[in-house]
Formats: sequence, structure tokens, C-alpha cells
Amino acid sequence: MYFTIIKLVKKSALFNFYKLKYTITSSTTAKKLFFKIIICMLILYNKIFSMTRLKLTS
Repeated sequence: MYFTIIKLVKKSALFNFYKLKYTITSSTTAKKLFFKIIICMLILYNKIFSMTRLKLTS
């Protein structure tokens, strides 16, 4: 159950990631925003994975 949710989240996140990559121009402000989004996504992934690990182990 949890693994399927993670797979779906990853797929949608990847799709959005590529969409952003194409829509955002090569301006410096856009690049900064893009990196901020990536960092936020990574933090979210870490939280999701730690939560699922706790649920699976307990």
C-alpha cells in the first residue's frame, strides 16, 4: 500500500519536475526558484520516507 503511494508520488513529481524545467526560462531568478522547489521536494520526500519506515517497522 505505502509503496504504491510512493511510486505514484514519484511519478507525478517527476512529471511536474520536467514540466517546470521546460516552462522556466534560463533567468537567474527562475533558477533560484527552481532550486528552492527541488530542496522543498527533497525535504518532503525525506519526511514521507521516514514516516513510512516508522509505520512499516512498528
